[in-house]
Amino acid sequence: FRELLDILNKENLTDDEISAFETKAQSWGKQMVKMSGTGPGYSQTIIITPYMYSFVYHVPVMLHNHGSLKMFSGQGVEKKNDDLRCYFHRKINRWDAATNLLLVEKRQEELREEERAKQPYEKR
Repeated sequence: FRELLDILNKENLTDDEISAFETKAQSWGKQMVKMSGTGPGYSQTIIITPYMYSFVYHVPVMLHNHGSLKMFSGQGVEKKNDDLRCYFHRKINRWDAATNLLLVEKRQEELREEERAKQPYEKR
């Protein structure tokens, strides 16, 4: 499974890498099916979840179409959510929280490219 994740974490995949991923993913899925009913924690029923099915059959198609899954990452949205939630719990007047959060976001967006100017210092 680690090999599959390493392939997925690459920026741009070649067709050979995508084909290798597809083969390895299907092999991994078949191994999971074989494990059903073999020991504690594995019931008699097949243990393939919808997520596993998507990983084995739909992710390779998306890789062929887009070359990578990095563009579908929600990491930036999650980071923004964390920042705004922290700001909300620390500083915002909760009567009009939505407006305050939008103002904070706009202010951060405008200041993102700015650098702080150093204050002049003269030793006395």
